[in-house]
Amino acid sequence: MTTQAIHRIDLAYPDAAPLFMHFRLGPCRLRVKPSGGNAWIAGTYDDPSGALALDTLVVPGGVTIAQRLEMPSLARAALPVLDLEIGTARPFALTIDAGASESTFDLGGLPLSKLDMNLGAGRYEIDFSSPNPFAMSRLQVGAGAGAITLRHLANANFAELRIGAGMSSWILDLSGDLRRDATARVEAGVTSVEVDVPSTTAARIVTKGFAHGRTVLGALVADGDALVTPAAKEGKRPLLSVEVTMALGSVTLRST
Repeated sequence: MTTQAIHRIDLAYPDAAPLFMHFRLGPCRLRVKPSGGNAWIAGTYDDPSGALALDTLVVPGGVTIAQRLEMPSLARAALPVLDLEIGTARPFALTIDAGASESTFDLGGLPLSKLDMNLGAGRYEIDFSSPNPFAMSRLQVGAGAGAITLRHLANANFAELRIGAGMSSWILDLSGDLRRDATARVEAGVTSVEVDVPSTTAARIVTKGFAHGRTVLGALVADGDALVTPAAKEGKRPLLSVEVTMALGSVTLRST
């Protein structure tokens, strides 16, 4: 039995602070983008099979949006689609626990104080298309499998970036507006990691590993045990310090 009902979401900002938002999702295509509207969260949830209901739990200071299994078997269930627009009026911490999916996130301009993403197998496109107006303390992304692309990471305005990579492939685009000194740490197992940083961004990159291959492309030059961009060689600030630790796999470092 299937249903074509579309669940609509329209949540106002809570009165309490600080704010948090938590997505706890299984199989689902999640699409997120910023909104210029008055709502904190607005969007739709389309579950053609009716197998995975969506629960919204509002508590003082925040909200949790989670899927709930309503059928004993998902063998014939069509993958639900959750489309959300998120407001930019007040800063908040965001946690995303996602199951197997193909999801896209445009987090540009969202005032994120902290971001934690725990991703299941699948393909994920995450873009900070414009600068975060709030100073983010930590950006953490972990995935055991799949293909993950993060674009314009400097726009996230993080103090610390942590990447936990299992058997997956990663593209880390560190372009954007770097407004303060920051650190980025990548810990990878059996995987491939590509790190791209503009030559005009002051960046220092160190790689460590057991049995990994390393390819260096573009304007990066050696400076002791590190590779640095031309901007870092000239002593410019702010400085982005990157450390990549890999057991097995390959790392490509590029600066243009």
